[in-house]
Amino acid sequence: MEDLRSKIGYIRGLAEGSGVDDTTKEGKLLMHVVDVLEQMNDQLEELQTNSEELLDYAEAIDEDLTDLEADLYDTGEEDDEEEEFEEGFTIECPSCNEAVYLDEDVLDEQEELEVLCPSCGEVVLINDEELDEDDLELEDEVIDGEEEERS
Repeated sequence: MEDLRSKIGYIRGLAEGSGVDDTTKEGKLLMHVVDVLEQMNDQLEELQTNSEELLDYAEAIDEDLTDLEADLYDTGEEDDEEEEFEEGFTIECPSCNEAVYLDEDVLDEQEELEVLCPSCGEVVLINDEELDEDDLELEDEVIDGEEEERS
C-alpha cells in the first residue's frame, strides 16, 4: 500500500507543481480526484489491516478448535488397543503379508470361526480344529511388522 500512497503523492505533487489551483474548474476537479484517491487508499489500508487481524483471529480459533476436538474426541482407544493385544498373537496374511492381530480368546472359542485379513479380506484363520502353537507367533516376537525367525 505504500507504493500506492507514494503514487498518489506524486500525482498531488505534479498537480500542485504544474500550477493547477482550486480557482479553475479543471483544477478543482483534479484536486478533488486526488483527495478521493487518498481517501480510497486510506480505506484500503484499513481493510487490509482488518483482514489481517481477522485472519489471525480465525487461525487462533482454528487452533483452539483443533485442541478442543482432540480433547473431546480422545477416547483412549490407542491405549486400549495396545493393552488388548498384549496377550494375543499375530498371523501373517498369506495373500498380502499383512500382520493380523488376534486375541488369545480366539483359540478358546468352541464354535467355528473365520478370521479375515482387514487389508485384503482373505481368510487367515479358521478356528475349526486344534491350532498348533508353532503356527502362531506370540506378539512380542513381532518386531516392526517383520517376523523373527524361529530356530
